[in-house]
Amino acid sequence: MDEKYDLIHIWDFPQKSTYLFLHNDFRMTLLDGALSRKRGMEDLAVFLNKKSVKYGKKTSYGGSNVCDWKHGRKIKGERKVHWMPLWAALELSRLIHKNKKAERNFLSLMEKNVLGYKEYESGKPILSPILPVKVTPEFDSLLFHLMGDGCWGGKGKLASYRQIDAQNRENFYKKLKNIFGHFELNRYESEEEWKICIPSIFVRLIEKHYSLNTKNSRRQVPQSIMEKGSMFKLAGLLAFMVDEAHVGDSIEIYASNRPLLKSLRSICCGLGYTGVKLDLKARAGYRRHKINHYRLRISLNNVEKMLGHIQCISKEFPTCTLCSKQRYLELLARRRQLRRKKGQDAATKQEILRKLSDAEFEVKDLKKELLIGGQTIRGHLADLEHKNLVQKTGKKNGAFLWRAVKNQKSLSEQAPSLPSYIPS
Repeated sequence: MDEKYDLIHIWDFPQKSTYLFLHNDFRMTLLDGALSRKRGMEDLAVFLNKKSVKYGKKTSYGGSNVCDWKHGRKIKGERKVHWMPLWAALELSRLIHKNKKAERNFLSLMEKNVLGYKEYESGKPILSPILPVKVTPEFDSLLFHLMGDGCWGGKGKLASYRQIDAQNRENFYKKLKNIFGHFELNRYESEEEWKICIPSIFVRLIEKHYSLNTKNSRRQVPQSIMEKGSMFKLAGLLAFMVDEAHVGDSIEIYASNRPLLKSLRSICCGLGYTGVKLDLKARAGYRRHKINHYRLRISLNNVEKMLGHIQCISKEFPTCTLCSKQRYLELLARRRQLRRKKGQDAATKQEILRKLSDAEFEVKDLKKELLIGGQTIRGHLADLEHKNLVQKTGKKNGAFLWRAVKNQKSLSEQAPSLPSYIPS
């Protein structure tokens, strides 16, 4: 499995901001080896202060800092070992091993002895980490989530993932654990906000791996992903659809970032989907839109092919699906299999009348019961209401409730039996 995917080793992490918690025996070996090359802890601290300039830092470490890394600091009667900066660990390893091959072997050993890592000293620690990190389709899908309902964080902002649906939030958390390992999750759930706080080290690692411009708010799909295999691009497309797509009577993806949607259209075409169109949904100034909003439409002729692709990728990566929207795609497929023949319009109206004679229904409930598109049902209801066969009886969650007119119940009794293509 390691040979199949690219690997991100611990020395490939953002060196300036990553802090490590190393196994006690290895940490002692690292510092003892470095101290043997210098005259003492103060001399080693001066060496690190000079090297820090290379990483865009200007540290003023003293011998006490080196002592804290080695033995820990006594706080309230308990000795706690301080986390060590990644760049400092790399410089110490280079000080000990002048030979490149010996240094690389030593770094591989260090990676096996990493018990945790985080961004800066105050960051959220990742304990029991999975190292090296595998760049799988699941890893690439995180980038698309961040471009969808994610927040990249930065100065004064927390990296987070906003998603109303609890199933989608839980699926995103599973992806993070599968890729990076266990970490304590911070959730913010209220009537106004449903958010998962992401350890910022994950976001910085994704930015570094794909060489993303951290100041560009209109991010695009990196060229390196566009050149990958179909499995990687499918995982990204599904992740973005979970956040930004409407799957109902149609499949549409909405965004204001037109170059991003153009990249997604190229991905769809590369996966063999036909009839994929990109158009303007709403101009700037319409309602509360400050900029133009665009819509990517995927033809319903691709439903069966997309389901087949999802079934294939989910065998290896169970989190790479449409999650809560998966059932709507499956419903579309069932409706296409049970497609009505022309000339059976009256039979469809009779089916609706039979349902409405027994109880009140919303349009979305009739869709699930009869496997008919919402626009089709609304058209039939308008005709039946015009003929005084059905009527609105109220509203539920903003949607109209419909019921058959009582004195017209005999019409449904005269209706022919249900066609064989309607499931019981």
